[in-house]
Amino acid sequence: MRKSLFKLHSWLALFALLPLLVISLSGSLLVFKDEIDALLRPDEVRLAAPGDLARQPLEALAAKVANAHPAFELGSWEIFDDGHTADRVYLVRRHSSDWFKLYLDPYRGQLLSQPVPVEEPFTDWLLELHFKLLLGDGGMALGAFYAAILLFLGISGLVLYRQFYRRLFTLRWGKDLRLALSDTHKLVGTLASPVLLALAFTGLWWNIQFVAHELEHEDLPVSERLYNDQLPLEQLRQDAQARLPGFKATYLLMPLEKGFAISFYGAVPSANPLASAYGSGVSFDAHSGAYQSHWDIRELGLGTAILDSYRELHFGSFGGLISKVLWALVGAMPLILALSGSYLWWHRKHKQRGAKRRRMQLANQGR
Repeated sequence: MRKSLFKLHSWLALFALLPLLVISLSGSLLVFKDEIDALLRPDEVRLAAPGDLARQPLEALAAKVANAHPAFELGSWEIFDDGHTADRVYLVRRHSSDWFKLYLDPYRGQLLSQPVPVEEPFTDWLLELHFKLLLGDGGMALGAFYAAILLFLGISGLVLYRQFYRRLFTLRWGKDLRLALSDTHKLVGTLASPVLLALAFTGLWWNIQFVAHELEHEDLPVSERLYNDQLPLEQLRQDAQARLPGFKATYLLMPLEKGFAISFYGAVPSANPLASAYGSGVSFDAHSGAYQSHWDIRELGLGTAILDSYRELHFGSFGGLISKVLWALVGAMPLILALSGSYLWWHRKHKQRGAKRRRMQLANQGR
């Protein structure tokens, strides 16, 4: 049984070697997506200190976007109110389902960039590579496949080397290269496995959810405005924040299909360090602005709280810089596992071929 599991572990690792390296290394970089964006495009993503300026009303900002870009419809909006992060406004080109993004200074009401396809900036391209392998929506299914392989490799590795901890501090790094790489492979795999398993499982879950959604819902072209553009969006935001104690709106989702609502997603005070910034929300009628419903992550049970934690758990942002650095380092560990595992596989095959040649030579000599 152990021999069969070892073979399956080895062959799957070789089969998925390059895709898993791409996914792992891109994920390590994406842990610092905001920091990389600020470094590459500081004039777009970072704001000058607003001083005494307050955020302008959402409807006034939305009108500026609509007037500047009449060929687009407002799709969603990442809302920031920290004085140094620009809002991210997501637009859909009319008569299509193509998404674009621009940056906005909500204090001065200035558009900081032109609409660009969501996969065009470097880190957004990296995000497409990480989740879809640059293969469009079909790449999400492939990504789920490789995430399942990574999950299996993590579990099977723990099973195969479950007693490795007994020699954790007696590694044979002073012997030959094979022994050194073998111990390194086991050590790195064992220590990194909790984080890698969390990354693999959450990634698998998201990809499966995306594929299921795409099978059930077709992305329809946006050909008309599906909400009342005279609604006081800022008043709705304040109403949403008043309905949930401590609620802070971080994301606005506009209707892109008939019958859909205007929804504000956001965070509420929680003792859960893995609670995301989007776990609670309030929805309003897209035409009248009447309150429709709300959801509070604190009241939705353990299962919902666990699902909500996947975002923080996958990106490692729950513990600030320390957890992000740790997640980035562990996320890159498959590189060490790939190099050491490939060498060990090659060495094993080389040794087997040598033994086979010797057997053949002995057989020939005995004739």
